[in-house]
Amino acid sequence: MVAALLCGVASAIAVVMDKGMITDTIVYWLESATRSVPQEVTAITIFWEQSLFNFLIPGATALTVLTMPILSPLAELLNIDQQTVVSANAWGGQLTDIFFPTSGFFVATLVIAKVEYGKWIRFYTPLMLMLGGIACIALYIMQTVAGR
Repeated sequence: MVAALLCGVASAIAVVMDKGMITDTIVYWLESATRSVPQEVTAITIFWEQSLFNFLIPGATALTVLTMPILSPLAELLNIDQQTVVSANAWGGQLTDIFFPTSGFFVATLVIAKVEYGKWIRFYTPLMLMLGGIACIALYIMQTVAGR
C-alpha cells in the first residue's frame, strides 16, 4: 500500500512538473551548468545524485518516476548514452537502499535483527564506498565506449 501511494504521489508530482514547464526549466539550467563538464564525469555525478535523492525518495520506482523525465532529456542534450543514465539511476538508488533510515523495510530489518543503526553504518559505509567506486569506474567505461 505504501509503495503504491509513493508511486502515485511521485506520478502526480511528475505531471505537475511537466504541465508547469518546471521540468524544461530544470533541464535547461542543468544543461547550461554541465555543458563544459566531460560526459563521463556527468554520468558519475548522476549516479551520486541518485544515491543522495534516495534519502528523500525511498523506493526505486518513485525515484525513477521523478528523476528520469529530467535525466533522459539532459542526457540527450549532453550526448550521454541512455543506457549509462539508466545504469546510473538503478545503481545509485540501490546502493543506498540499506544505508538511509528513511527506508521502512531497512529500518524494520535492523529492528528484527537487533542491530543498532550506528553499528550498521560503521559496517556498511566502507563497503558502500567501495561499491560506489566500482560503479563509477563502470559508468566511466560505459560512457567512454558509448561515446566512440
